[in-house]
Amino acid sequence: SRYNAIIVPNSGQRLDKDDNFKHLKLDSIGIFNFAVKEVPESICNLLKTKNLDVREIDYFVLHQANKVIN
Repeated sequence: SRYNAIIVPNSGQRLDKDDNFKHLKLDSIGIFNFAVKEVPESICNLLKTKNLDVREIDYFVLHQANKVIN
C-alpha cells in the first residue's frame, strides 16, 4: 500500500532518449516511521502467533543500513 515510499519513477517502462533518467526517490520519514513502529509490532505479532518468547530467538537479521533504526 505504500509502494511509493521507495521508488524509481518510470522504471518499469522503456524511456525515450529525450527522457531524463529518474532517480531513486525515498520518503525518509515514512520509511523511518515504518521501520521503528510497524516492524517491531510485526515481529511481536509473529512471536505471539508462533507462541514464542523473544528470549527464545538468538538473532533477528533485518536488512537496514540505518544504525538508528537498528
